[in-house]
Amino acid sequence: MLLWVLMRVMRMLPDRAPRKLPSTRSIGVALRILLCILACAIASYLVRAQAPAPATQAESAQPGVKSILRIYDLKTKRGAVLATFDGFYEAPYWSHDGSYIYYNGGPDQKIYRMLASGGGAELVDVGDIQVVHDHGFSPDGKWHAVNTGKTFQLCLSTASGKDLHPIGTPGNPLYLHHWSPDSHWMAGARISPEKNFDVYRISLDGDEQRLTTSPALDDGPDYSPDGKWIYFNSDRAGSFDVWRMPATGAGPGDKLAEQITSDPAEDWFPHPSPDGKWLLLLSYAPGTKLHPSNMDVTIRIRALPGNKVDAVEIRDLVHLVGGQGSMNLNSWSPDSQKFAYMSYEVLTR
Repeated sequence: MLLWVLMRVMRMLPDRAPRKLPSTRSIGVALRILLCILACAIASYLVRAQAPAPATQAESAQPGVKSILRIYDLKTKRGAVLATFDGFYEAPYWSHDGSYIYYNGGPDQKIYRMLASGGGAELVDVGDIQVVHDHGFSPDGKWHAVNTGKTFQLCLSTASGKDLHPIGTPGNPLYLHHWSPDSHWMAGARISPEKNFDVYRISLDGDEQRLTTSPALDDGPDYSPDGKWIYFNSDRAGSFDVWRMPATGAGPGDKLAEQITSDPAEDWFPHPSPDGKWLLLLSYAPGTKLHPSNMDVTIRIRALPGNKVDAVEIRDLVHLVGGQGSMNLNSWSPDSQKFAYMSYEVLTR
């Protein structure tokens, strides 16, 4: 609207000034030039303000962002700060013995860990790679899987980082989200032959299996602790909700998929607790597209369904600035009493 008004003002300026005031024309021309410069500046600002931030692997290069690693305690109902970092760090998760919190990020895009009780961070050696969002150690402690580099290729190595090798479809990587409890399968999402995102699983020996076939966007798979179910988020019902399916797949036409949430919020990253009692999820405001970072989001919780899905209360636990990076991976403590997450403070826009 402001740009339109400025253009209207320019049209009202005289093309020629009266002869008896020869300086008026110069003033008019100068004013036109000034208004044109101002209009261009405003238009440029509006374009930048409305353009969505690109999603790249170099989230850690975001200027003016502070990452805050927190631990939420279900008993005290509070989130305590474990550490703060300059720059973008993400995807915290607990070690299987409960001793450490792992996370990745920083200018070098590496994996770090620190004691769950607090203290300094240390670099985790998993090979000379750049880590992009998704990584994790197998429950038996023998393997490490990670999406790496500009191609997001899924790679597998021993837990010490040795014998690092690509796994899965070349050029169409599986975006890792969770290991199966028996450490044989890795669940993730990738582009299907129909060019939409579906849930897949891949075994240690590279056997890749498609688990969903809906034309919707399916992402964020996570196993139930008994290995029976895979929970995931999908917009197949119109907005993003949490669904589940048998760990072997949703079956023909995805008929075995069951809807878990159905409220207006856009729900992502479902994580069952190790004791099988709870389901965490990250919720955006209605209408939010995909899972951007640095948004007002809410971590919510509901009872984990049994054999039958029942409608139960979903409670808000934490309101924060976050989204992408806050809890991409299952971040429950082994005793299911706490969970880790990242919140963010945007210092510059």
